Amino acid sequence: MLASAAAVSADSFTAGRSCPLSYRYETSSLARLHTVDVDTLYCVGGLYGNPFALDALDAILAKDRSDTKAVFNGDFHWFDATASAFDQIESRTANDLRFTRLRGNVETELASDDDTGCGCAYPDSVDDGVVDRSNEMLRRLREVSREFPAARTRLAALPMSAAFKVGGQRVVVVHGDLESLAGWRLDPLSLNQAHEQWWAMDAMRAANADIVASSHTCLPALRQWARSASNPARTVVNNGAAGMPCFERSRHGIVTRISTRSAASNGLVPLYGVEQGDVWIEALALDFEFAAWRGHFLRMWPAGSAGHESYFSRIENGVDFSIDEALGRLL
Repeated sequence: MLASAAAVSADSFTAGRSCPLSYRYETSSLARLHTVDVDTLYCVGGLYGNPFALDALDAILAKDRSDTKAVFNGDFHWFDATASAFDQIESRTANDLRFTRLRGNVETELASDDDTGCGCAYPDSVDDGVVDRSNEMLRRLREVSREFPAARTRLAALPMSAAFKVGGQRVVVVHGDLESLAGWRLDPLSLNQAHEQWWAMDAMRAANADIVASSHTCLPALRQWARSASNPARTVVNNGAAGMPCFERSRHGIVTRISTRSAASNGLVPLYGVEQGDVWIEALALDFEFAAWRGHFLRMWPAGSAGHESYFSRIENGVDFSIDEALGRLL
């Protein structure tokens, strides 16, 4: 077993910071996942309850001429603070045959009655106010989800990971990292550290993953380690968030596209990307209708609410992060 975080005792568990034991999995178990063949895979982590981002995804899928599958790798129900908002996202993501859903910490906690907070496993770099507000938000979302017992049962049954074969590349899709549903080891700031890069390469070998696609940390990353005499090339790609801005002075989300055909060959314009073997790994902007999303968010999370205090500035102005940082160019 690869190195993993220590088990958290009941006495030391801190809601929002600690990782529940049920979130953990053996990295080697990812090598045994059933693999689904597909020409083009979209990874849509962090939809964050944004129905207009779903509309934008529909438009991209309609334009993409390849055989496509979209994976919602967790946190699609964050911000869904009304029954109508929850029902819309649940219905649209659960009932479309093009979509595969994985549970993130949000869906896991919505389906549970344990008082373990948001399940985010925030690192020390995140201040206590953010943690407390996320726990408060999760409690509100859980109350809404209780109006939909069948949906909670579906969410509880969702897997935490999935595997696909795109061209000659095996793609493992997770929410957090290769050892935990809420892991932060595929965050761009973590991937800047040499020892974490070595961990990622070792973990990918154990998971039999040529490409790993993740989300959870809300900041995008793309890192590729070149082929050597003893190892094939491997790539980690984190889409950050599909439903919320990921860069400075931006108002679009990001989705990951992994395909045997380049985005450009289908009339799509990538923000950045790399090739690996016969596959393109690219980030696409999800240009949703901003004014409509802004109004939708404010109706659920007005000024003074936990959601507004934690997220509205980012929704309105973007986040202090750049494409160069996502690619690790500023090291």
